[in-house]
Amino acid sequence: MAVTVFYRTMLFLLLAVLAGVLTGYFQPLGLIHVAQVLAELFIKFLKLISLPIVFLAVISTLTSMQNLQETSSLGRRFLKYTFLTTGIAAVVAMILFYWIDPVDPQLSVISNDFAQERQSISVLLLNFFPDNIITAFAEHNVLGVVLIALLIGLAAFYLPKEQQKMVHGLFHSLLNVFMQLAKVIVLILPVVVWAFTVILFQEIQQNSHVLRELVWYSVCILLANLIQGLVVLPIFLKFHNVSSPELVKRVFPALVTAFFTRSSAATLPVTIDCLTREKHVSPKVAQFGIPLCSVINMNGCAAFIFITVHFVMLSNGFTLHWYDSLLWVVVATLAAFGNAAVPMGCFFLASALLAGLNVPLHMMGVILTLYVLFDMVETALNVWSDCSITQVVDRQLSS
Repeated sequence: MAVTVFYRTMLFLLLAVLAGVLTGYFQPLGLIHVAQVLAELFIKFLKLISLPIVFLAVISTLTSMQNLQETSSLGRRFLKYTFLTTGIAAVVAMILFYWIDPVDPQLSVISNDFAQERQSISVLLLNFFPDNIITAFAEHNVLGVVLIALLIGLAAFYLPKEQQKMVHGLFHSLLNVFMQLAKVIVLILPVVVWAFTVILFQEIQQNSHVLRELVWYSVCILLANLIQGLVVLPIFLKFHNVSSPELVKRVFPALVTAFFTRSSAATLPVTIDCLTREKHVSPKVAQFGIPLCSVINMNGCAAFIFITVHFVMLSNGFTLHWYDSLLWVVVATLAAFGNAAVPMGCFFLASALLAGLNVPLHMMGVILTLYVLFDMVETALNVWSDCSITQVVDRQLSS
């Protein structure tokens, strides 16, 4: 069933891309303007829902972690390895981005208005501590909003259990409301892809380097995921005396399910079953670790955020120094940790971070046409990382 939906989605997207190319080539009267209006409306809609989703996802995730205190030793192990693997994924992304260097700064063009509004990441980090909740949302201060969410989520731990459940129910329900709004993106995706393909085709005609940059950007994203999944995680497993080929064989159904469903949460039952079958992993460890990892262990998301933010910023004329990139490694790691099990969560996070820096989001619309493939690979990587960490923790507890 998932395979059928995947092929149907890909067919519609390919048809939308083809229609966009034909529209951009023949330039029929009025359709170019329609594409520009649709693209602008989509960007406004993206800004409208991205920040509330990030805010509500962080609170919903924290208020659901009732067992984290009850099993603090187990929780600390998972958190340690989660930060370790996600941080390494961000570092790998940084190395690949500067090695491949997909953006030619001499060919990137920015408007005078935007040049006057550019901010450095240091300004973004200083704004991490907002003095007003409403201002944080009004100024699209994503790090400030995340801080507010963290404070609310942590404060909820000290409430009586009944009140904590009520807080979780409230914010989780609000998150579901915004996720219903986010489903509009899925419904209109072919139309959005058509609009941005038209704009991209015209951009390529005027600046041929754009297509080359998008290709190398895609190589960066996919290669970062492959290195993390095929090199970093096997080394991590080898270091803890776990055979990665044997683990792959056991969890392969979960990886395939994750690839096609693009949802770590939807893959949970399959993942737990694969790990606990024949008692390879303790059910207690798997049933605690896999749900926890599915909302905080986002290796693919960290790589996507770092590479995408750098790509979009440099394409729009930003100047990033080496210390900016090191700070972005930290930001990407923390942002991925707070991503939660939200469909297209990485895309929303990257968009919110860029909007907080006043970076034009038109390139994000172009990236959306490629995101289906990225999301499939990233989700499979995330589930593979979840399985690896859970297997290592179980091995340590049983030894």
